[in-house]
Amino acid sequence: MYKIGIDISLSSTAITIKKDNIEYILSYLNKNKVDKWAKKLSDVKNLKIERINYEYDKDNYSDSEIQKLTAYDRISDKMINDIKKIVLIENCDIRIEGYSYTKNTNSINDIIALSTLIRLKLLKELKCTIKIIAPNTLKIETCRYAYGVTEIKKFHKKSNKPLKSEFKIMNSDGVAGGSFTKFEMYKSILDKKTDTIIYNFLEENKDVLKMKKIPSPIDDINDSLLLSKIDI
Repeated sequence: MYKIGIDISLSSTAITIKKDNIEYILSYLNKNKVDKWAKKLSDVKNLKIERINYEYDKDNYSDSEIQKLTAYDRISDKMINDIKKIVLIENCDIRIEGYSYTKNTNSINDIIALSTLIRLKLLKELKCTIKIIAPNTLKIETCRYAYGVTEIKKFHKKSNKPLKSEFKIMNSDGVAGGSFTKFEMYKSILDKKTDTIIYNFLEENKDVLKMKKIPSPIDDINDSLLLSKIDI
């Protein structure tokens, strides 16, 4: 059984594939993005970074919408073909992160367009199980995967008699899974000592946890990795 995690992004869509105990990571980086971290990731074995082109005419709304759709069609074709080069067309478990509606309207519309094409082509060309994972579910299940379920024991204030325990899904810092940010997602991979080709890279570059945000394409690669790891 192949396990595939896909995190769709206009800036750096990431795909993690686990095949016969060998892991592959594909990252599709918008060519306009600063590639400092992409260069650092280039030394990781079995991690391939592709440059893609989302250029369109910003002065003409109608033309730009058609140009974007054409680009998304071309790019989604490449992603599907790249997956098919690694896995068989059947016997795989694909997890795709769903939409986050906190993004601005233009961005979410474009992500929906790209994501719909990818999902449809996966359904048509790969005979696989496909699951769409809500962003909040990914956070919670990542926490469960890395830290398990924490038992909170309670006692009566006066008699000290044991009361019914509470069970919470939270990390070692007490952050609930549903409140995870990209920082907790990153940290969970390290704390779990996850078996992944990017573990050493993440460990060596963990100073990014002190930054204001986890840089691209690391954030999307982490999400695709965790999508392939969680038990759901």
